[in-house]
Amino acid sequence: MEQHISDLNGSHDNKHITIRALRRGSRNVISTLLNPIKIIPNDKGLPRDWQGLAELCGISGEKIPSLQQDPDPSNKVLHLWSEEDKNESTIDKFIIYLEELDRFDVIEDISPLIEEDINYFKQNTSEFSSKYPDLDSDKYILTIDDVNRRSEGLEPQTYDAIVLFADDDIDFATELIETMENKYNLKLCVKGRDLVGGRFEHESVIKLISERCRRLVVILSPAFLDSPTNQFFYSFAQAIGMEQRQRKIVPCLYKNCGKLPAEFSCYVILDYERTNKVWKNFWYKLYSSIRTLETTPAAMENVNLISASTSDCRSSSQYNPSSDRFLLNPEQENASADSSRSSNQVKFKIMGDLDSIQNKKIMPEECASGSNSANSPAYPEKKQETTRLFISVLKKL
Repeated sequence: MEQHISDLNGSHDNKHITIRALRRGSRNVISTLLNPIKIIPNDKGLPRDWQGLAELCGISGEKIPSLQQDPDPSNKVLHLWSEEDKNESTIDKFIIYLEELDRFDVIEDISPLIEEDINYFKQNTSEFSSKYPDLDSDKYILTIDDVNRRSEGLEPQTYDAIVLFADDDIDFATELIETMENKYNLKLCVKGRDLVGGRFEHESVIKLISERCRRLVVILSPAFLDSPTNQFFYSFAQAIGMEQRQRKIVPCLYKNCGKLPAEFSCYVILDYERTNKVWKNFWYKLYSSIRTLETTPAAMENVNLISASTSDCRSSSQYNPSSDRFLLNPEQENASADSSRSSNQVKFKIMGDLDSIQNKKIMPEECASGSNSANSPAYPEKKQETTRLFISVLKKL
């Protein structure tokens, strides 16, 4: 454990790496270990859980009640820390804080993960610099988040969704954005709040929809549908969704619009009034519609096991999605065509053998009790004959 701590704190190159470099796997372990409340404080009276971390990170007291309601307070503390103190919110400082809280168990568990995150961050930063050599020309700066991330050597911000709404619906849109960001920790993009000035708005929104936002949330109302700009954006998003073969648009019906345009006839629409009145779960349904599932290591292991078990029989085949079957390679296709008639004859022969088994008459002495039939001299011979016939049928399948 001491070796891990010295490795993390000892390298001068690691001292200024932002806490943002921690990936989801590391953050999940941190949350698992720091979210549970610890009754016994450290020798300085600090709670040995996320509350002590929040105090060391300088999170103001008025934010503690909202953190207590958060489903993942530890991750929220790290997020607030990185937003409020960009210079001091480093991995090196985070390790020091864990030492002050006497949480050496956390350091021991996350040290290998943090080392991987640091290596990934350095490699990604290097590749990012070569990929975007002219970033300082503002070509890739679309939002305020991009400006902040560029100063830390990070790639442009990606978002869970971009939200489009009419000005008349700004009160509901504000409630939606705050709920998704504060309660469900989603990263949303809003035109009026996040776009940097001086760029063409249509160009920025098109780039965000096609390259940087996983979903487009549209708040449907008569005012929204009357806007030619909004019509252009959701029609563009629909085309992108078909091109990328993914679910792109999440429509939310806020006000009654009468008959909706044909573009929305193929979507399941989240009706705010109806869902809240009947099921009272509109916000969770919206969150579930926006979020994207990431492949977990356990899921990958299952996929690898399935792939390994089927690789022998599919290694020389190609899958045809349109016909939902596997295509043989040319040699196999020719062999299959040449043997189609003989294979049909085998099938009919097998069916005949199965009929002979099914129609085989059982003699009365074979229907005696289990003990008598087992002791009967004819029983082993009958059993062996049936077994041989059954095996021969299986071999032909």
